[in-house]
Amino acid sequence: MGCTKHVCLKFWLLLFFASFIFRIAEGQGQDHEKIAILVLDKSTHEGIGNVNIVLTDTKIGTSTLPNGCCNLYLKSLPGKLMISHVSYYDSEIFINKPTEDTITIYLEPKINTLDEITISGVQDKVIPNNFTVIDFSICEGKIFVLGLYNNDKRKYTIKVLNTLLEPQYLFELPDTILPVGLFKDCLNNCHILTKTSAYQIIKTDTTWDVCCKYEINSFHKIMDDCIFQTNKYLFFKQKSSKGYLQSFYGIDVETKKMIPFIQQDDISRYNQLMDEFKFLQKHPPSIRMEFEIRFLEEIMYKPFTNALINFRDTIFHFNFKDGEIDYYSEEKLEWIGETTIDSCLINSIWNDEVIFDKAEKKAYINWKHKLFEINTLTGEIIPKNDVIHSHKMIIYGGYLFYLIGVENHFQKYKTITREKIQ
Repeated sequence: MGCTKHVCLKFWLLLFFASFIFRIAEGQGQDHEKIAILVLDKSTHEGIGNVNIVLTDTKIGTSTLPNGCCNLYLKSLPGKLMISHVSYYDSEIFINKPTEDTITIYLEPKINTLDEITISGVQDKVIPNNFTVIDFSICEGKIFVLGLYNNDKRKYTIKVLNTLLEPQYLFELPDTILPVGLFKDCLNNCHILTKTSAYQIIKTDTTWDVCCKYEINSFHKIMDDCIFQTNKYLFFKQKSSKGYLQSFYGIDVETKKMIPFIQQDDISRYNQLMDEFKFLQKHPPSIRMEFEIRFLEEIMYKPFTNALINFRDTIFHFNFKDGEIDYYSEEKLEWIGETTIDSCLINSIWNDEVIFDKAEKKAYINWKHKLFEINTLTGEIIPKNDVIHSHKMIIYGGYLFYLIGVENHFQKYKTITREKIQ
């Protein structure tokens, strides 16, 4: 697997700059032990996103990325972690000493509701029935699909599609690469992830291949926090060990200096959630347990997740804590204005993730299983499509792309569908 110098150099520089800054930031909190965790579906061995991982008897916790990975910072060991997800049975693990290895956790699914999904007439099916999809990602207008042909369960294959869903290229991975998912980095590169390594997908002339092997913990240490690049800066997001302090900073790619940008704590959010929990305690015992379980799994340890994105020459800070969208100039990082976010999003106790369609320069939120567009100039939310239950959802070019499970009388497989945003 060859790697052309110009392809890998930019990525290596990113790792160097970011790791240098990360060591500075890490040095400010050396009393914390970092634990790398990978959460997988016990049946499919696929990564599970939005898994809550909480140190019992504390408010220290985090959530996994869509590929099932996360880092948890603990002040001391030993400790017991509670792992929970609404679609899986809870699990507990005990960590008694620091480790450099990634801790892999397998969760047992409760009910595979994906098997009951029927593809509706408004959705375009992207992948044929004889190909089972494991994961997909969209980078620079190319759809990268990782999967297996049904007649050969040993050969992992990458399909490359264009935005019209037309196949452009196909290549098999070496037998030495056993992938668990795909990862899109902040430079819009796509990577194949295994339990121990990450590989970059590259194009050389007219062919596609993989190169640039990275150790998985080092890769996630940098890439999980990197969010996007502008002409002058690489932007990163970091959370405190408890998750209630969120900060954004940039790295000047010329001077290699770290530029502090935005820092916010969300303790008031935590207090609000505690008040809600006390309210739930007032329910009769016969129904209280159901409410408490749902609260703990979906709400309790999730502070508001502020978001940052750049469109054209402006950086938009979705500041849910203060109920506004703040505007900053991309060049000087100066505040230039704000608008109020629709109050229904601010009053909601749900932790909703902002989803960006950079191709269309639009922002969305998946709120209570319905997609809403957020007008970045007025803060208004506009109802769009109903969102179906899926393994993964990506918005690109005005379409919803889903990874869903399908079952019929003859076979059971996973595929990708797309649906135009109304």
